[in-house]
Amino acid sequence: MSSIQSHFTQHEAYPSISSVSPNVGPVAGGTQLTFVGDYFTSEYNYVCLVGKEAPYSVVSAQYHSETQVSCTLPVGVAGEQSVTVTPSWAQPVPFSNHVLSFTYYGTYAFIIHLANHQWNQML
Repeated sequence: MSSIQSHFTQHEAYPSISSVSPNVGPVAGGTQLTFVGDYFTSEYNYVCLVGKEAPYSVVSAQYHSETQVSCTLPVGVAGEQSVTVTPSWAQPVPFSNHVLSFTYYGTYAFIIHLANHQWNQML
């Protein structure tokens, strides 16, 4: 039995991720992502994996509750990237099959995105 399987057999419910917010941010990094899901546990140290394929960018994550974990994104490359959260012992294997999308924008494109978002809220 693999190390990952032995960890999972100790728990009845496997954690799952249902959403990530926000899903856009600047290439300069610093965006705090909040993952919402079910069955997170304070027993684990979590990490966020960012990128389309290995080697992923790996950053530490903070456990907040059984339904919420967050992390601060590193500097990135403009474009869509995959993001997920996993226990630190499970990397590079994703914690769940719930991989979500995050789009890094260049500074100019991000400012336009924010302006459009604010304009739409005013309408």
